[in-house]
Amino acid sequence: MRSDISIIIVLYKTDLKRIKYLNNLKKHKLLVFDQDVKIKQKNKIKTILSFDFEYLSSNKNIGLSKAMNLLIKKVKTKYCLLVEPDIEINNKSVNLLRTYITKKDCLFVGPNLTKKIFKKPISYTKKFDFSCLLFDVKKIKKFKFYDEDFSFYWEDIDLLTRVNNSKYKMITVNKAYATHDKSKSSINSFNVQIIKGLNFKYGELVFDYKYKKLSKIKVIRHLYLCPLRVILYILLLNKKKTIINFCYFLGTLKFLNYLFNKK
Repeated sequence: MRSDISIIIVLYKTDLKRIKYLNNLKKHKLLVFDQDVKIKQKNKIKTILSFDFEYLSSNKNIGLSKAMNLLIKKVKTKYCLLVEPDIEINNKSVNLLRTYITKKDCLFVGPNLTKKIFKKPISYTKKFDFSCLLFDVKKIKKFKFYDEDFSFYWEDIDLLTRVNNSKYKMITVNKAYATHDKSKSSINSFNVQIIKGLNFKYGELVFDYKYKKLSKIKVIRHLYLCPLRVILYILLLNKKKTIINFCYFLGTLKFLNYLFNKK
């Protein structure tokens, strides 16, 4: 008999070896979004998981925010457990999360991702790790999850800010344990560095814009100084700072395009 919890996960090519543990959670419905646009991995995933799952994919990388929001729209159970591929959690901990999500003022509950032992069963927190959390589906659809204006970075910070500015609380269930493998799961090629760097700067500018913290000087500085710094650091053979400033420049251009389309 299936539980009233669905599990959602977004996978990239390098994440497949991490998900074998999900076989221990097969009483829950699983929804997978495949971000590998070149090679559809459904058959590979089937060789790893011994139970049925719902498979979604796209012909292009749509980013974490859109992928997660799409999965949430497909969830039909009362509750939903979001896990990132580098998280491992067991049924006992999932059941403990289920116990505390029923609190009226609670929007998210998450496991203890540290090895610390706490006397209190739960801790209310204003800081939250969104790599693993349980929520009431109806409640989060009204509140809204990730803001899709963010591509790959800053969506967590935006969500955290919105929750802390609302009537809702976030809870860490101290005896619900999960492990977080923060080792790199993607190839750190030049293209990957550029994509990560420009989207991080883009997300920062979008965040500052949305919360009225953005100054025109900051944008102008990136537009004019970053290309000059790229030339300077190329001459100084400083690869790291060359890439950083190049990313800042590209991220700023992407932000200006976002503003143009917004208006």
